[in-house]
Amino acid sequence: MRLGFKHESTGGLVSMQIGKGKVISISTMSGGVTKYGTLEDIKYNRVGILKKFPDLKDLAWAEMRKKAIERLRKHILAFDSEEKVKDYLINDFKEYGYELYLTQKKGFRPKRCRQ
Repeated sequence: MRLGFKHESTGGLVSMQIGKGKVISISTMSGGVTKYGTLEDIKYNRVGILKKFPDLKDLAWAEMRKKAIERLRKHILAFDSEEKVKDYLINDFKEYGYELYLTQKKGFRPKRCRQ
């Protein structure tokens, strides 16, 4: 399944692909440049991490980021269906100003979610 998000203020585009085994690959497009990556390549900041995981506040930045990514990966793997992963990602990205504009299941045409 593929999800397309657009940032409210910057207009940056993020596409997330949920594959078998709930592996998530990400591509971002900004200023005509597309970057590809995984969960490790998302921009994380201290405020966002501490909002989700306040117990990590005493760690150094590198260790905090590493533990946050591990916890996020475990959380995603705990879901029993692709639909639940999709719902989680939509709600999580909404908190950071991203709005879902496209969904596509494998073998089907994309569906626009906003006008």
